[in-house]
Amino acid sequence: MIRVAIPANGPDLNSEVSEHFGRAPYFIVVDVEGGKVVGVSAVKNPTLEHHAHGEVPQLMAKLRVKVVACKGIGPRALRALEGLGIETLIADLSTRIVKEVLDEALKHLGLSA
Repeated sequence: MIRVAIPANGPDLNSEVSEHFGRAPYFIVVDVEGGKVVGVSAVKNPTLEHHAHGEVPQLMAKLRVKVVACKGIGPRALRALEGLGIETLIADLSTRIVKEVLDEALKHLGLSA
């Protein structure tokens, strides 16, 4: 199983993708197994109000995320994710919806939803 997280402005696959990884109100966490989506959940960003560097990457590790797919990410967060063994995919900047970023990530990973 591969767990993918996408920063979002809302709690579902039809939400707009957040422009800023660490300040996203939600993370849409998608479980993919055998090329099929087997689970989707929305996790509120617990550090949104009092954001500190390193907290969101630690949250991703705690959630057992293997891949973060986002439109943008700062260099410190990127290094922190890499240090935790979490792959980061930068989505096409024209994508607006979480489902589109998920489809792009799955294609990059050689999977299909």
